[in-house]
Amino acid sequence: MNATHGSDSPASASREMRFYFPKLVQDPLPDTATAQAFIAAQLQPTLVKALTAFCKAKPTADKLEAITWVATWLLDNNPNKARSMEPGAEAEGPSYDFELEGDEPDVEAMEEHLAATQLQAHFRGYVTRKNSKARLAPVVVVQSHEMSEEEKSAVKIQAIYRGHATRKNPPKGYKAKAAEEAAAAVAAEA
Repeated sequence: MNATHGSDSPASASREMRFYFPKLVQDPLPDTATAQAFIAAQLQPTLVKALTAFCKAKPTADKLEAITWVATWLLDNNPNKARSMEPGAEAEGPSYDFELEGDEPDVEAMEEHLAATQLQAHFRGYVTRKNSKARLAPVVVVQSHEMSEEEKSAVKIQAIYRGHATRKNPPKGYKAKAAEEAAAAVAAEA
């Protein structure tokens, strides 16, 4: 039995899952439009807030620490998580609420934050690549010398002989390809 299995479509994946896991209860898969609407309404605003807070906090460049920071922020600021606070008590920790007045988020401000984040990321990548190339660039020392007349003559003779040998014994398949091209040319003329 295979350790992994891939399906060619969602329909065949559903059928095969019923075969391998007969007791599994499957929720119906959403169609593309429903999935896109869910992502735009539920995920995107929260992720924009998380990434904006991430850019403002600027943790170290360690990938694991960055992922951990975003995961912790998402857990702490989950919009679906019930919040229980006593009346008059203030929330602990920093507030990452970037929404303006009203229920609607400021889309232009979010897009501006996203554009600024992308520019910063591109610039940081550019600087990092530039610095790493400067550090890692190998030093190439080329020792050139003038070729004597004997060396020039030897190189010329070797090149002429290689050309002669190739013309006398062409590589395998070369003759068949030349014959096909000739036949095609004759057919085109007719």
